[in-house]
Amino acid sequence: MVLKKLMGALLSLSLIAGVAGVQVYAEASNVIVGVEQSVTDATNTEQEVTMDTYEDFYVIPVDELSNDYLSEDQLAESKIAWAAGVYFIPGVGEVALLATGGVVVLGVTYYAGSAVYNKVKAYFTSKDAAAAEAAAEKAYEDAKKNGTKAGTHTDKYPPFNKLGTQGKPRSSEDLYDSKGLKQRRYYDKNGNADEDIDYDHSNGDGTHTFPHRHKWINGRRF
Repeated sequence: MVLKKLMGALLSLSLIAGVAGVQVYAEASNVIVGVEQSVTDATNTEQEVTMDTYEDFYVIPVDELSNDYLSEDQLAESKIAWAAGVYFIPGVGEVALLATGGVVVLGVTYYAGSAVYNKVKAYFTSKDAAAAEAAAEKAYEDAKKNGTKAGTHTDKYPPFNKLGTQGKPRSSEDLYDSKGLKQRRYYDKNGNADEDIDYDHSNGDGTHTFPHRHKWINGRRF
């Protein structure tokens, strides 16, 4: 609770002082942004602080950012600014993130380039990477479950007559012959053959129904 009050005071002072050391990134635009909000300074006196315009910049929502605008480091720093709030970060402790891009730990504000700030940035970057990995795995598993093409997919036609045991990670390949689609193979996150869907092959004894599936385990098809 004390940290949150301190945060309010620090943020207010930075606003009243003209937001010194602002860490934002901008795209040229004719947009004029107006913000009006109530803040409390260090003496708990409530004031109206009005910023009619940001003449030199406006903040771009993270979802609208792309590599065309920011580097990966700048994007990570921008995300810190947009994640303003209080968090517990392993190895750092309770951290307050300011909308100005700074981080507050034990009442001290750190900005880009400091060791503490870099630890916080690394934490958010790793969370982004973990979230992206989980989303990619889910998309792949959903495609495999539904028997649909994976996000990365290749079609192979004659003279190809066999699919390989190695492929692109989380991908699928279709093998065609003169009659049409013969087999679809899925490759796991390491690029190893994971599962097949057979659509057609010799069935002299009449024991197979199509399509049917085969799992790959340790490089062997079952």
